[in-house]
Amino acid sequence: HKMNGINRPLIKPQKRLSSSRRAGLCCTNCHTTTTTLWRRNTEGEPVCNACGLYMK
Repeated sequence: HKMNGINRPLIKPQKRLSSSRRAGLCCTNCHTTTTTLWRRNTEGEPVCNACGLYMK
């Protein structure tokens, strides 16, 4: 694999649990388990970023 004319070894991406999947968290509005940011609604329940912005 060449980058900028220099031979570089291909680095395989490590399999890791992304921070967007917090253990057991599920949006109380749309029930998704993945989001860039977990928010809380007015009752303090966890909601995904999209629902949190939508309900604001």
